[in-house]
Amino acid sequence: MRKDRLNEIMLKVERATKHVDDLAAVCKSFVDSTPYSYTIGRKIDPKTGYYHFSVHDVQALPPEVALFAGDAIHNLRSALDHLACHLVFANGNTPSRQTCFPIFDSAAKYQAMHAQKVRGMSQGAIDVINAAKTYKGGNEALYTLHELDIADKHHALLPTLFAVRQANIEIKASLREFKAPPFALPNFQQPLTDGTVFFVCEPGVEDYTKIEFDVGLCEPEIIKGKPISGVLRQLVTKVRDTATTFEPFL
Repeated sequence: MRKDRLNEIMLKVERATKHVDDLAAVCKSFVDSTPYSYTIGRKIDPKTGYYHFSVHDVQALPPEVALFAGDAIHNLRSALDHLACHLVFANGNTPSRQTCFPIFDSAAKYQAMHAQKVRGMSQGAIDVINAAKTYKGGNEALYTLHELDIADKHHALLPTLFAVRQANIEIKASLREFKAPPFALPNFQQPLTDGTVFFVCEPGVEDYTKIEFDVGLCEPEIIKGKPISGVLRQLVTKVRDTATTFEPFL
């Protein structure tokens, strides 16, 4: 019975993994499809002589990005709530309409409100949940999942192409004496819009730059500007590890 309960929870996690894989594939296709999804221009600033790289004609992201992200988030949050219900069943009780895996936006709210959500669980399971500090400032990964789930319910998952994720300079043999160029990268949390200058370098290395973009979210603030597929992969691991922790109580 314990194994069956854990397997049921893990099915939700694996479903989330599939959605994240699909999300990553769509994002990669969009980012790699320049000049169709966006174009990159460069010109010399007459005042400094530096090359300015800018992005133009940024197209709207495929709608599947938000759909896959939302489905992954929902499955992960649902896996935790299923875990909470199974912990109640395993203790010989029946879950109530309040039963869920408690995650709050402050330690004070957690202390005041978590009891009704874990009622019916064994004391051992409750102790593990309390030790996990599932609130903002205590368990940032699970709090991030909580915030993303709320954002998706309110249709606030707004994916967009974000500023440079990585910029590499390949120094050729003829340029080995060239000093490290200055970088002028905008705030990574800002979405790329038409005309945005995202990279500046001295003359001589403009042909040896490798710029990588990614897809992130405008909201919520907690992960603004971070690669969405990478964040969700981390949350998949966190939820899987969390569920496994409770196996002795299922």
